[in-house]
Amino acid sequence: MLNIKIGVVILTLILINPISYVKQNQLNAQTSGSYSEYYEEGIASWYGPGFHGRKTASGEKFDTHELTAAHKTLPFGTILLVTNLENGKTTTVRINDRGPYARGRIIDLSMAAKKELEMGGLAKVRIEIAQPIEKSEPELSEASKPINLFEDVFPPNSRIYMELAKARELEKFNIEKIINTLKKVKIKAFTADSENDIPENPVANEHNYFDITHKIRNLKGYTLEVQSEFNDIDELIGKIESENFDTVFIVQINDKDSTSLRIFVGNFKNEYETYDVRKTLEDMKFNVKLVKI
Repeated sequence: MLNIKIGVVILTLILINPISYVKQNQLNAQTSGSYSEYYEEGIASWYGPGFHGRKTASGEKFDTHELTAAHKTLPFGTILLVTNLENGKTTTVRINDRGPYARGRIIDLSMAAKKELEMGGLAKVRIEIAQPIEKSEPELSEASKPINLFEDVFPPNSRIYMELAKARELEKFNIEKIINTLKKVKIKAFTADSENDIPENPVANEHNYFDITHKIRNLKGYTLEVQSEFNDIDELIGKIESENFDTVFIVQINDKDSTSLRIFVGNFKNEYETYDVRKTLEDMKFNVKLVKI
């Protein structure tokens, strides 16, 4: 009788807090190194034609006609059995990407997997290991790794300034609000040994520059660096602006011996949000580099 009561209590706790139970089960599986006992229930979504041909987090190109999926943590190459709990349909998929990043979703399926499950846009599913993989995840290629804004773009210990058209915007400076409002943001970075004149704060002429060296570090997220063979920087900027992206950053780096311009597009909360813009830029024949802020 005591064993029955204990079993009822455990079952009640699982029903009250199924997410915690799944996470603990997942943790145990990961600790064992086999993932053999892993399973999870939640909402599945799918991504398809708009991502076809683009590089996944594993480095391979996404093919929406193959049975693949994105998961936040499972090793690349893991084979999952996915069951649509709404109609009982099943399929097996191979993990080759990261995501989904929308709250409450546990897996992002290819169009081929979506069709096999006969699901609409979303479906409640159970995912479990069909074929575990023991080897560790491969390292991302250098081309796939995001560069860091403060380590790879702005020179170390540089002073960073933003150009603003209206002096009154300087009074209560909220960098995130301004960046999310302006369509074009001009930024100048000066190295300690730069022979260029570092602007006063602000400059009392046709432009107003505000020192954002410390404030810009409050920003978090991602942006996309756009590289092109365009010799005319104005032509490059004009072509980017013609697509009506939310924000275009024009960054001028003033070093001891030279001045260079770098162009960035967008201010995104996470890597997943960059996909559509990245695809558009790549379709425009630009080379695109992911940058972590």
